[in-house]
Amino acid sequence: RSFQESWTSYFGFVSRDERAVCALCCQSVVCRTSSIKRHFETKHEKSFKDDAEKRESLKKASFTDGVFVKEAFLGCAEVLFGDLPNKSTIISRIKDLPVSARTVERRITDMATDITEQQSAALKAAEVFSVALDESVDINDSPRLAVVARYCSNGEIHEELCCLKSMNGSTKGEDVLNTFINHFEQRDIDIKNIFLITTDGAPAMVGMHLGFVTLAEQIIGHPVMKLHCIIHQENLCAKISDSELNDVMSTVTKIVNFLVARSAKTHRQFRSLL
Repeated sequence: RSFQESWTSYFGFVSRDERAVCALCCQSVVCRTSSIKRHFETKHEKSFKDDAEKRESLKKASFTDGVFVKEAFLGCAEVLFGDLPNKSTIISRIKDLPVSARTVERRITDMATDITEQQSAALKAAEVFSVALDESVDINDSPRLAVVARYCSNGEIHEELCCLKSMNGSTKGEDVLNTFINHFEQRDIDIKNIFLITTDGAPAMVGMHLGFVTLAEQIIGHPVMKLHCIIHQENLCAKISDSELNDVMSTVTKIVNFLVARSAKTHRQFRSLL
C-alpha cells in the first residue's frame, strides 16, 4: 500500500523504503492506517498534554534534517554574509538548495560511505589498533553491538566508532564474536593487528572459556591486552561504597545540606572560612 501524506500530520509518520516510519521513535510499521493509528495511540498519545502540544511535537518530528538546516542557514545568513558584496547571490543559492528527504538521504549516505572508506584505509595501514566493545539493548528491546577503534594515522591518534550492529537472537560470547568478525571481514581489515580489547566485564565478554575475549584471542592468534571500561569500574565502586560507607556518606550529605540548603549566608561564611 502507498504512503499517505496525512499520516505525517496526524500520527508523525514519514515514508522510508516503502514503509511507514514513526518520527518519534524510529519504529517501522506497515503502510496501513489501522496499524499506524494503533502504534501512535499505544506508544505516544498519552505523552502529550493537549492537542496543541501534540501538533507542535509532530510538526518538529516530521521536519526533515535538510529543511531544518536550510532554515537555520537562511536565519543566520545576514550575520555570516552581511559584509560580502555578493550576499544576495549567496542567499539566493541557499534558497535554491534541494532539501527533499530523498536528496538529503542520498547525500548523507555518500558522506557516510566516504568516511567509512577513509577509516578502513587507515585501519588497514595501521600496524596495530585497539577496540572497545559494548553490547546493549535499545529502546525497541533490540540488542546492539557498538565497536570503537583506536588507531594511529598520519602521526595522530584517532578514536572512532566502527559500527553499531544489530544482533538477532542471543548475545552470548560466540554471537558477539561472529558479529564482530563479519563486520571486519566485510571491510577487509585484518583483526590480527588488534593488540588490546576493552569491554564492560560482562560474562559474555570476559568468560574464561566461552567469553568473547577468549574466543577472539584464538582467532587473532596471539595474546591481547584486556581492559575493563573505566565507567563500569566507577559504577561498581559506587555500588560497593554505597553499602560500606553508608554512615560516612549520610553524615557528609547532612553537612552539605546544612551549609548549602539552610541559607545563603551560612554558605558564604563557610566559603570565606575555606
